[in-house]
Amino acid sequence: MNDFILKLLAKYLNGYKTYIGTAGKALAGCVSIITGVLGLIGNMYPDMGFEALTTEAAVGLIGAGFYAISSAFQGLGVAHKIEKAKI
Repeated sequence: MNDFILKLLAKYLNGYKTYIGTAGKALAGCVSIITGVLGLIGNMYPDMGFEALTTEAAVGLIGAGFYAISSAFQGLGVAHKIEKAKI
C-alpha cells in the first residue's frame, strides 16, 4: 500500500520533484542563516531573549546556509538544463 502511494505521488509530481528539492534546500539555507544571525544577536545583546551562540557556531551556521542556497541554485540550473534538453 505504501509503495502504491509513493508511486502515485511520484507520477503526479513528475517534473516538479527537482524544483521541490531545490526549494527545500533554499529554505533550509535561509533558516540556517537566520539562526546564525539570531545567535549573533543573542550573543551581543543577551537581554533580548535570543539563544546566545558562540561566534564560531553562528558563523558556521551562516556559512552552511549560504552553501545550501548555492547548492539549491546549482540544482535549479541542472533542472533547467534538463528542461532545455527536452525541447
